[in-house]
Formats: sequence, structure tokens, C-alpha cells
Amino acid sequence: SSFALRYNPPTVCRILAVENPQTAAEIANWLRKFAVMAKDSPAPPDKEDPNGSAQENGWGISLFFGNQEQGNEICVFFNGIVELLGQTNAQVEYPSVAVGFWVFFTSLQPVWEEAELVAERLESAELPEATVFLHARAASKKDEIGNIDLNMPFKMEVDGEVLSFAFNGSLKVHLPSQLREKLGLPGLQFEQNANGAQRLRDIIAALVKKNKKDNPGSTLQEIVVLSLKQLEAALRSMGEKSGESKKISTITGCNIVIQGPDFTVAVEIERDVVETDVAKQQALNDYYTFYRGYGYAASAEIPNSL
Repeated sequence: SSFALRYNPPTVCRILAVENPQTAAEIANWLRKFAVMAKDSPAPPDKEDPNGSAQENGWGISLFFGNQEQGNEICVFFNGIVELLGQTNAQVEYPSVAVGFWVFFTSLQPVWEEAELVAERLESAELPEATVFLHARAASKKDEIGNIDLNMPFKMEVDGEVLSFAFNGSLKVHLPSQLREKLGLPGLQFEQNANGAQRLRDIIAALVKKNKKDNPGSTLQEIVVLSLKQLEAALRSMGEKSGESKKISTITGCNIVIQGPDFTVAVEIERDVVETDVAKQQALNDYYTFYRGYGYAASAEIPNSL
């Protein structure tokens, strides 16, 4: 099977990952800033949408709370948010882990329509500190709009551990079986209806699992960094089709963020698509560039104040 993340127009999503644990009030502030960033940074204009596609097809947030003792209070809070926003439009999951407490919340509405409501409740909530990972979606395929399971961040499970994953980019894999072979994952199978981002997550999860086994003395963060380096090398390598040399993939843009309980890894894979139009190339470069500030990584500039 193959997978493709080739957007035409390049309706690429927005990401914000905050590395250090934040108070509920600080999370509320980040959510407000992210909503402004997502609303103000549509995809680059093209013939189909001269204004650029909006990041309006839903949003999600994952949080890791180091304090597991307040798990009940955390559940009550986020279950209340789902009820407030409507169970047909929002959902929440609490994957079980040995240490700490994970929350994965997603909604089908634009983040800027719900951010203030959620932020106000966060400001009055007595929740422990948590790391924060936000994603706003611009669906690449119209028939996938309204499928809440495609809203990131995605839960990534590896040998009983949970990570949070999001992808932002335009990536076309031409030789998927050869990609898996180069990564040492020839037998990897995907769920039948998995989309490109889900398959990319599953490839990385399998690679992390393999590297954990091969590098028992390394930390999980080191394993994630190694896995993403291997993925980039394989994506940028050459394969063969019908006796001719062929690129494994075409990378218009590929940004990957993986957040663990105590780390955030943000990778901006080098693009290999060059536009003849200088202005268009600059727009794509700007759009796919990660912005890094003190303790965070984002796919667009974050407003300093609101």
C-alpha cells in the first residue's frame, strides 16, 4: 500500500508545542495565542483559493500532567468541555500510562471559535501543570472533513509508552515498500482506512520501537531523534522502479513534532521542491519554516501579546 500527503492546494495545518509544564492559566494564554496564529496564517494562495485555505477543519490539544493523583479532576474538567461543546463535535481520550496522566482532546470546529470559551474555563480550573501540544487542521481532502479521528495531535503508542504526534506538510511517497525496506520495516502493515498522516505516525512508531530494542541504553528522546534522522535520510534517498533510478519521495514540506512526558522533538525536514516563481518559493519557504522561541516550537509566528 502507499501513502501520500500531497496537498493541492497545500492546505497545511498549524502546530504549537510548548516544552515546559504550564499552569492552567498559562495554557489558556497559549490557546488564545494559537487561535490567533491559526486564524491569521492560511495556506499559501493558489488558483483554487486566492486567499489561501483556512485552518478551519478542527483542532486538537494534547497535555501531559506529571501529577497522576489529580486524574479524576482532570477527567471531570475535560469531560465537561466535551459536554459544553457538544459530543458530536468534540471528543477526549485518556490513554493509560504508568506515570503521569495524558489527555488527547479534539474538536471539529475552528479553534478560534472555541478558544476563548475553553480558555476561560481553564483560568478558573484547579489543574496541575502540564506540557501543551496544539494543532489546527486544514483538511487536504474534502471527503475527510468532519472525521474527528483525523484531527491531530495523534496518540502514538510504543511498548506501553505514549507519545503525542503531529505532522505539518506536503509529502508524496513514490516507493512506499522501498521506504519501509530502507527503514528496516519491510513487514509493516497499516490499517485499511488510515490516511497519510496516520501512516506516517505508524512508520515512526514502528521505527522508535525497533530503535529502542537496538539501543537499550538510550533515552526515549534520543531514540525519537535517531528515528526521525533515519526517516529523513530514507525519504531523501533514491530507489528503483522499472529499472530506473527514482526518488523515494518528493518533499514540498515536512515538519514533524513528537512530544513525550518530558521532551519535545521538532524536526523541519529539508524541502526538495523548487518553484520557478521566486515569490511563490519564498511563500512556501516561509510557510514551512518552524518558528522557535523560548520553550516552544510553532509552524507560524506566535503573537507576543493579545
